[in-house]
Formats: sequence, C-alpha cells, structure tokens
Amino acid sequence: MIHHLTSDEISNVLIGYATPEQQEHASKCTECATSLEHLKETFSVFRESVHEWAGKNQGAIPKSIDFLENAAGIGYPRLRWALASLVFIVLLVIPVYRNKSEEKRARQAMEDALLLEQINASLSRDVPASMEPLMNLVSEGNRQ
Repeated sequence: MIHHLTSDEISNVLIGYATPEQQEHASKCTECATSLEHLKETFSVFRESVHEWAGKNQGAIPKSIDFLENAAGIGYPRLRWALASLVFIVLLVIPVYRNKSEEKRARQAMEDALLLEQINASLSRDVPASMEPLMNLVSEGNRQ
C-alpha cells in the first residue's frame, strides 16, 4: 500500500493526470478522498465568485482605460515621427561608436609598437643594463 497522496498528487487526481494506483488510493482512502473533496469545493467557490464578480462589474472599466480607443488615438503621424526620430538617433550613434572603436584600436597598436621597440632595444644590447658601468670602466682602461 502506498502512503497518503501529496498535494501535487491530489491535484493530478483532480485534473485527471494521476496514475491508476493514485486514482485507486484516492477512491479507497478516506483521508485522501476528503482532501480531494475539499480541493474541489475550494475551486467551486472560486469559480462562483469569479462569475459573480464578472456579472456585477461589466461596466466597471472606465472609457479612459479602453485600450482600443487609446491605441486608435495614437495615430499614424505620431508613429511615423517616433520611428523617424529613432532611425535618426541610430544613424547618429553608429558613426560615433565606430570612431571610438577605431581610436581604441589605433591607440592599442601604438602601445604594442612601443613595447616591441623597447623589447628590441633591450635584446640588441651587448651586455645587460646593470653591467654597462663595468663595461665602461673596462673599455676606458683599455684605451689608456
């Protein structure tokens, strides 16, 4: 025998998605049958209150909230101007963005070239920079 049904399993029994074992348990177990009946009553009360509210409030929506009237009030001229403004702004922003990215690429290329020159100068020395004073002393001593 399986344990009592969980709330999800009871919901599945209510909507018809339960397994045959769950269906059988819901029909034989008084506790699960009571939970299922309570859920049915809750939905029934909710359904009745929605129908009652809908019947009382048919004319409760003010005209200012009527979406069809508001949508028709916008009109095509305003929509055209808004679209034209949007296109203008996009066309204005794209060149500025491209210019900034090209400047960034050029600046990065300059920095890379400078770094390569520094590395090249450091590699082309005969002796390391820390030993240059010693080499100067040795070369001056050879001249005398």
